[in-house]
Amino acid sequence: MPTCPECNQDISTLLLAKAGETDDYFYIDKNGKLTKSNLHTFDDERSIEEYRCPRCFSLLYTNKEDALMFLKYGKHQKLLKEYKN
Repeated sequence: MPTCPECNQDISTLLLAKAGETDDYFYIDKNGKLTKSNLHTFDDERSIEEYRCPRCFSLLYTNKEDALMFLKYGKHQKLLKEYKN
């Protein structure tokens, strides 16, 4: 089972967070109701995928291939950690 390189906990899943797909405004309308309005939707090329530890929420990977290798084989555990140093 893979181990998070940040919190050293065994994990079997990664949290996928997608940033940059949409920009939304949240506001209170004239009736006092919470409202969401889409400002902009980005195409897929501009969206950013972050694969995070579900226990400590540390960013582990930014591409699907490395995340899959980590989950399948426990490989590449120190990939992003090396870039941080």
